[in-house]
Amino acid sequence: MKGQDKRFFMIVLLVIIFLAILLNKRTENFTSHPEFVMYYTNWCGYSKKALPEFNNLGNEVISDSGQIIRIKKVDCENNKELCYKAKIEGYPTMILEDGNKRVEYNGPRETEKMLEFLKRQ
Repeated sequence: MKGQDKRFFMIVLLVIIFLAILLNKRTENFTSHPEFVMYYTNWCGYSKKALPEFNNLGNEVISDSGQIIRIKKVDCENNKELCYKAKIEGYPTMILEDGNKRVEYNGPRETEKMLEFLKRQ
C-alpha cells in the first residue's frame, strides 16, 4: 500500500470504530438474565392490590427483541437485607435489572401495562 492508501484505510477504520461505539451506547440492552422484580410487603395496601396483577405475568416474559425476562417477587418483610441492598424505599417497587442495568417501572400496576413495558425491552 502507498502512504495515501494507508492513511485513507486508517481514517475509514477509525470512522467505523467511532460509529460502532456510538451505536453501542444508543442501544444499551440488558446483558444477560434480566429479571423483573417486585419488592413488596404483605401489610401494604398498594402491594396487595398490585400482587395479583404482577402474578399474572407468570414466570418469564419474552421481549420483542427475543430477550427472556424472568419474573421474581421479593417479600421485604422476610428479606430485609436484600431489600436494603436494593435500596427499596416504598412498596411495591418494580425494577427490571440484570446486575449491570437497573430500570424502575413506574407505570400502572396492571398486567397489560407491565407486559407492554417488558416487551419493549
